[in-house]
Amino acid sequence: MSGVRPRVPAWQPPPVRPAVPWADDPAPRLSSHFQTVRQTAMAGLPFLNEALEVAALPFHRVAGDWLGVVLTPWFLHVYLVPGGGDLWQDLGQGLRRRVALPAGELEFIGEDDPQLGPLQYCVLLAPVPQFSAQAEAIQAAGEALETLLTPPPPAPAAANATTPLAESAESAEAEIPDARRRGFLRGFLGRL
Repeated sequence: MSGVRPRVPAWQPPPVRPAVPWADDPAPRLSSHFQTVRQTAMAGLPFLNEALEVAALPFHRVAGDWLGVVLTPWFLHVYLVPGGGDLWQDLGQGLRRRVALPAGELEFIGEDDPQLGPLQYCVLLAPVPQFSAQAEAIQAAGEALETLLTPPPPAPAAANATTPLAESAESAEAEIPDARRRGFLRGFLGRL
């Protein structure tokens, strides 16, 4: 059987390019990049939400790497950008990995942009027809980022028989905003 060739997969991810840590907040560069994409490759596409503009919220350092939210007229994504920390792991384009964030684990997809280099993103929404105004979308993006950066509250302990009823009601009310933020993100992701 000299004519038999080994089986080759139909698709192989491109080689992984090692990431170079970003020293500064990636928000301005990502915003500029996606504004260019909006004006070129995405111009005139029917699924764009014309009420929205490109915006990148300020990124935060998480375990030494950068985490932030980018809004465009076609998506709302969380981006992980290398900052020399512990969250980042090089990942081939199109491949997926789970990343432990303060709120819980999310699945990120590897991307290697020619201008920006290696990035990883998690889709919150795509497309984004539910937003009727930029301010509404920015508020949703900010709430999503805040939720991702907030650890879940500890599990409730058994009620203490000596705790006055008023005190337990106050503590339950104090947890409502955090629960609303988590519910908001669960609505997007269905995973946390």
